[in-house]
Amino acid sequence: MKALRNILKWLHGLLGMDAGLPAGIDSHKCESKNKEVLDAFERALHIKPDDAEAYYTLAVTYDSVGRSEEAKAAYREAIRIEPDFPPAHFLLGNSYVIDGNKESALQVHKVLCKLDVDLADTLFDSIHNFALANANDS
Repeated sequence: MKALRNILKWLHGLLGMDAGLPAGIDSHKCESKNKEVLDAFERALHIKPDDAEAYYTLAVTYDSVGRSEEAKAAYREAIRIEPDFPPAHFLLGNSYVIDGNKESALQVHKVLCKLDVDLADTLFDSIHNFALANANDS
């Protein structure tokens, strides 16, 4: 299974263009490559469907291409497989913050407090800052 992990890391590395496209890169080609990479992740998960880290990496990849609903589903699957997986809880909570779903983010925060206090504090700061920003927009 180490080989599967290496393949997944390599595939995820191919998506390292989320900061913007360098000059001369065709966005259509990048979209096509992203689809190939996501398809490869999904095929890899058919090989080992109980790999929480693979679901987590898939979720991060979905997030990097703006597919937040699929990302949240993959984070939840990673957590289902490995309930004590702080990074998956943290990024799921942040996804809820971005969606404006404070209640779900606070539920994730409550669980995260038992797993990783530092990540829980960081998530709480995100929830608080988002609430302040929305209050200022009103």
